[in-house]
Amino acid sequence: MKTMKLSRFPSVVQTEIFSSMELIDIIFLSFCSKKIKERIESTIKSRLDKIISITYTSSGPEYATISSSNTDDKEFMKLVSRGEGRNRPIVRMNLFGIDVDCCMATRNHPFFILCNQQDGEQMLQTIHNYFRQFFGSSIEYHLKNRCSNYIPRLENIKNTTLYFGIEEAAAQLLDGYLTLSPSQEYIAVFSSGGFEYERNLKLAQTNVLDIVISGSRAGGLLKNFTGRQLFISDGIVTDDDVIQFLDNWMSNQTHQNLEYLKINRGRGTDLNPEKIMRNIDMKRFDLNQKVPVYRYDRRSGWDIEWKIEEFSSPSFIKTPLQEASPPRNSIKISKFSCLIQREILSNMELVDLLMMASCSQKFHRNMKLLMRSRFDKIFTITYESGISPFISSSSSGDEPFMSINRIFDFIGRPRISMNLLGMDLQVR
Repeated sequence: MKTMKLSRFPSVVQTEIFSSMELIDIIFLSFCSKKIKERIESTIKSRLDKIISITYTSSGPEYATISSSNTDDKEFMKLVSRGEGRNRPIVRMNLFGIDVDCCMATRNHPFFILCNQQDGEQMLQTIHNYFRQFFGSSIEYHLKNRCSNYIPRLENIKNTTLYFGIEEAAAQLLDGYLTLSPSQEYIAVFSSGGFEYERNLKLAQTNVLDIVISGSRAGGLLKNFTGRQLFISDGIVTDDDVIQFLDNWMSNQTHQNLEYLKINRGRGTDLNPEKIMRNIDMKRFDLNQKVPVYRYDRRSGWDIEWKIEEFSSPSFIKTPLQEASPPRNSIKISKFSCLIQREILSNMELVDLLMMASCSQKFHRNMKLLMRSRFDKIFTITYESGISPFISSSSSGDEPFMSINRIFDFIGRPRISMNLLGMDLQVR
């Protein structure tokens, strides 16, 4: 059988080959040699940079699925017990530096790695460490835990959704996990039974925190929280907890990063609004004027879906004026020479150039002048109609660079309001 060396092809052909491959096949190729791995990283860097997140969904020590954001969170790899591979051909392979039994991907199943209960967590840790080295720190790593008495011990996780059913082990499991992956961007904790967590300072350092734990006190968490958004949907919060929080917040003693706090009244949170309002200096907007609306983005639900929520109230609290953050340094691209401007623009994706062109008429003219040779190489723009229309160009190998989506398709990333093409749009 004749073989062809990939390295014999020109770079443009190698890029085309890699771009047409599934993510799992690219990962397989990276195992072949250090040289091929480096070639993959340099050749399809733009594709790897489009991967926003890798998600691990664990159902036990020997059960985990792995998915990525660029495949609509469809799983491309799965850790399963050896019994799962009983009726499928088993292949012995060296993956991630370990000899493992595998089942190749089919039309109906992702790639399987067979493991035992005692070595499943180590296998997942090895895979995670390889991804961190291969993809780098530019992408987010998410964990969803479906097992009530087990959490995989993984480092550098950015977003976590946890479910606990066994109360006795919950506090210890949570603390041990947060020791390895502290200060996360988002954590949601669900539990049908109460457990002690309110004094967990690692949990209080989460940037956006969702708590749905019935029968447990949340006052200490409210007091110690240092993040941006806190949602207490179920838990025990008293009037005194809220009054103390408001006193500290209004005096600028604590919670300087807090943008939004929401406490649902219900089981365990039977608050007395009249008592709370009597203890603070509550003011009201002029009803003859439009009441301000606060919009914020938040992640929620098992799928960690981004959505824009709104809040408005005729009442408000006047707080001491806080010192504004110092302005960030900015760089004007027009200050650079034409040669440097051309080099910067040449390394940008087409969709980024189009968005920058909408900044101003002057910038639009300069870009057309500097990028004339690049734009002349674009032979076609293709519009593909459907439920979510795609727009592609011949210069990107007909890979879509823009799509028009429905509102509920926005999963995995926040929506940003922008003025594009003279219209106010929401983009991601």
